Amino acid sequence: MVGGYENIDVNDEGAQNALNFAVVEHNKRSNNMFLSQVAEVVGVERQPYQCEFTVLVVPWRNETKMLGQKC
Repeated sequence: MVGGYENIDVNDEGAQNALNFAVVEHNKRSNNMFLSQVAEVVGVERQPYQCEFTVLVVPWRNETKMLGQKC
């Protein structure tokens, strides 16, 4: 269902990528001499969302523009 939350497996590749990204970003922004790491993941949810994008690509000008976005 678009817009609703749904549980997914904690070992899902997308969930793991998002978790790793979040930890790396947290450590970059932290003013701590020690790095944080994940001890346990107790659950993962995702929220499917539907959007429509209109993109103009002009390769001979090396140009890409977002013309529209509907979410």
